[in-house]
Amino acid sequence: MILTRYLYVKEEVMTSMLTSFLETDLESALFWAYELYFSGYEQETLIHLQKIYYYLFACQNPDLEEYIIGLCSNVEKHYIIHDIVQTMILRPFDTDVLLLHRIATYLDYEVEMDTFDLHKMSYTDLAAYIVNHPEEHDTLLSHPEEHDTLLGVLPKVVPLVKPLLLLSRCLRSISISPSLVYSVVSSSTNKYVEYMTSELKPAYTVLKTVCRPIDPHQYLFLFGTPRTKIPSYMQIYHSCWLVCASYSPIWAKRIATHGGTVQGNKVVFKNEVLEESFYTKYGYEPDEQSMEVQYRNMCPILPGKTWSTIVRKRLFPQNEDDEDLLKEL
Repeated sequence: MILTRYLYVKEEVMTSMLTSFLETDLESALFWAYELYFSGYEQETLIHLQKIYYYLFACQNPDLEEYIIGLCSNVEKHYIIHDIVQTMILRPFDTDVLLLHRIATYLDYEVEMDTFDLHKMSYTDLAAYIVNHPEEHDTLLSHPEEHDTLLGVLPKVVPLVKPLLLLSRCLRSISISPSLVYSVVSSSTNKYVEYMTSELKPAYTVLKTVCRPIDPHQYLFLFGTPRTKIPSYMQIYHSCWLVCASYSPIWAKRIATHGGTVQGNKVVFKNEVLEESFYTKYGYEPDEQSMEVQYRNMCPILPGKTWSTIVRKRLFPQNEDDEDLLKEL
């Protein structure tokens, strides 16, 4: 498990970013985005926000694409996270790209044709072709005039985002939604300040002061988490939390600054003075917290949402076969 600055599982923070948009919960979306960002994953946060845009918002909000791609080039400006999140969460969305991408990725869904023909493909075949034929991405991106679905200037994105971009463009062209005029949030203010890393003293008060529950709407079971494969995760959280946290840039820097190194399942410091200084500043003591506080980081993984319950229908699902695919996820 990789733990973030406030000792959440990194993958769960990324899932919670996405599900906050499904719940249209601005405060949660900002909290989780900045949790990842201020843990030292600045570029990864921006890429994940791009993925969320293509998962949920691109089909109905094509005007946002240039705005978001442009902001994501300013990785060191903390306020852009706030601007992207607040702009997107006010917009209409659907779950077509998200669901089709997961079906193509996790069900090993095989496309029934060898060539790209949008007008003859089902939506599931379309997703499978784009996801399972990455060698064709450059062709589709380089020759948009051959595909009326891909007209327009296509931005350069990282490889992980390419299939989402292509899928969203195709789905948008199949069923054009009326273009509505919305505003965007554009600021250079200090609205991010409340999400900056806490320096509360004593350090063991940080978790109970700043942490919020990781999965109040029970999405983690649906999306998966490394904890489902680690039966002793609470023991690891209690006794090896610092080793797990050391994989996050913020904790790696803190440990190195105090002369610490990871040796096996513990962090060893050069001397007792440095060790005492480190724990005075960063000794969060998760094993000494109340169970209520511990469960904010490490809640039990319980069944909750299903893929069918998160459908926000636009094009997909179309029929009973599509509904059956959702049940298989």
